[in-house]
Amino acid sequence: MKIQLLSRLGIACLASTLCLHASIAKNAPLIANAPVEITCTATPVDESDGVLVAQGGRGYGYAVYVQNANLCFSIRNKSKLTTVTSEAPAPAVAFGVKATLADGGEMRLFVDGEQVAIGNAGTVITTQPAIAFSVGMDIGSAVGTYILPFAYAGKVSDVMINTEKGAIQAAAPSTKSTEPEFFTPEQDRDALTLNTKNQEGLPNVLIIGDSISLGYTKPTIALLDGVVNTQRIRANAGDTNSGLKNIKARWLSDTKWDVIHFNFGLHDLCYRNPESTEQGHRDKINGTQAVPLAQYEKNLEALVLQLKETGAILIWASTTVVPEGEAGRVVGDDVKYNAVAGKVMKKHGIAINDLHALTVSFGGEYSLPGDVHYNKAGSTQLAEQVAESIKQKLTNEN
Repeated sequence: MKIQLLSRLGIACLASTLCLHASIAKNAPLIANAPVEITCTATPVDESDGVLVAQGGRGYGYAVYVQNANLCFSIRNKSKLTTVTSEAPAPAVAFGVKATLADGGEMRLFVDGEQVAIGNAGTVITTQPAIAFSVGMDIGSAVGTYILPFAYAGKVSDVMINTEKGAIQAAAPSTKSTEPEFFTPEQDRDALTLNTKNQEGLPNVLIIGDSISLGYTKPTIALLDGVVNTQRIRANAGDTNSGLKNIKARWLSDTKWDVIHFNFGLHDLCYRNPESTEQGHRDKINGTQAVPLAQYEKNLEALVLQLKETGAILIWASTTVVPEGEAGRVVGDDVKYNAVAGKVMKKHGIAINDLHALTVSFGGEYSLPGDVHYNKAGSTQLAEQVAESIKQKLTNEN
């Protein structure tokens, strides 16, 4: 059969929103006990690693992806993983991809019509995967050895799945983000699509946080290169209400995290008014606080309980300073919210990385007046403290 997905709809995971393009499992291509052919066009941005097309997970499924600059095709059958990899790096310009799984398990991988890898999985995929089909990232459970969601920073288009199960056409998924629109400065948005090169044997670290954390993500990854595999959620985490909605459903995936460094606060204490013309409708005079202090404490308690279920070492990052003149935030609320957060963390024995104290020491040097965000120099200082807190906890625990 031919299932043509998004044939005229380019999928780009480049913006400040998380582009989650997936069909629910019951509408996904029927691939069990049949040869499969996957084709698409990939348009990279710089050195684009990430998943192009995936279906299934650690039990049964397939994934076509770029890892460490090489094109890969992985098959899972009864949890057994077979991967073929191109010897040469994937092209730096748009290229056609074809991956085939034949009767008997022969796997072939092509770039622009030229075969670049061959192998054998021993059989076709014998069970229909229960996990959804996705484009531009992997969701739910990793088919390959990468860390979810392993989002592709480039554009994936002209996706087609060919099998022998009859013909259906899947509807194009919505490109709208389900995240609330939490503001992220332009200079920090590339952190939304960063992927570190996964090195086996290294601890896995997840960063959860708002746009301040997006600012320090890239330098943190650089500082921890070769020490840990650092990933961050592909979103501005926003407030604790957003956290409760997404922490399990979207952000944690099934990766075994060794350390989770997390923060919520600046969006919780922010006042907003639909009539305000300020960015984000901020208005501390006539607005309503997003998450009042008492609810913030309850939300944090619930979030911590969910994070503790991962078994990861948890590090709480205190909320950074609210400067004078901020349109939607009251000076001093940062202190109040940090006090409540500190109480929750102490109760659960969670280490605190005091980014508030650090940003107070900046004295406004690394930000514009009335702006909670930091320039590159400020974000680098934050990253240095974040990286050190992670290394210190891993050393102490080991």
